[in-house]
Amino acid sequence: MRINAARQAADPGAPESSKAAIYNTLDPVQALATMETMTLEAVFVLKDFHRHMESPVVVRRLRDVGQKFSANRRTLILTAPSISMPPELESLVEYVDLPLPDLPRLRQIVEETFKRLSKAHTLQLKLDESGVNAMAANLRGMTEEEAERAISQTLVARYGLCSETITDVLEAKKELLRHSGMLEFIDASENMASVGGLDNLKRWLAQRRGAWEDAAREFGLEPPRGSLFWVSKAAERVCVLGRLLANGSCRW
Repeated sequence: MRINAARQAADPGAPESSKAAIYNTLDPVQALATMETMTLEAVFVLKDFHRHMESPVVVRRLRDVGQKFSANRRTLILTAPSISMPPELESLVEYVDLPLPDLPRLRQIVEETFKRLSKAHTLQLKLDESGVNAMAANLRGMTEEEAERAISQTLVARYGLCSETITDVLEAKKELLRHSGMLEFIDASENMASVGGLDNLKRWLAQRRGAWEDAAREFGLEPPRGSLFWVSKAAERVCVLGRLLANGSCRW
């Protein structure tokens, strides 16, 4: 059973032509009351319901529903980009964090998006497996929806998978970072030879080159979780850049 904050409840199992809203479920309190009276074993999904969580009446109803559902085979799921759970509901809640897609999943998204768009557009496949892997690596840190949107845009613009699509998705990620205002993307376009001094830092980075890569993790080497440098403000940016250059990549 799905309930959208912008629509009334509908039975997803009914034919498309016969889907009808359950009476008076546009109001969140009444929707919760209706679920509480239902006896069928089901999973109820409330989409974007965080917008109603400031109402004490809604919180009270959610608590009633949660306590009643805990005694039988019924589950209530709240989906939201972010949510602040009232203390009254903490004991009834289980949080599920959905991880970001890994490299295999990102490669799969690239292939699936290419196949889907190929049905409506004439697209050419000019990337080999290593190129697709590089494209997937540039998509790391994005959600599946963000990755699929970035891939779709570059496929349509470039008429297929080519070398330019690898950098296109990276530019899309940079744009997301700029809008977030929380992180700065630093291009590793220089090399360590252009960094003056800092011989000890260069030596430390050279010894640990590749420690952040997947191959090192598969070998059993845990990547460094952080580094402590006592440097002046002017040298701080150089240290960050030096670490990126030694690693050979710049990842989000």
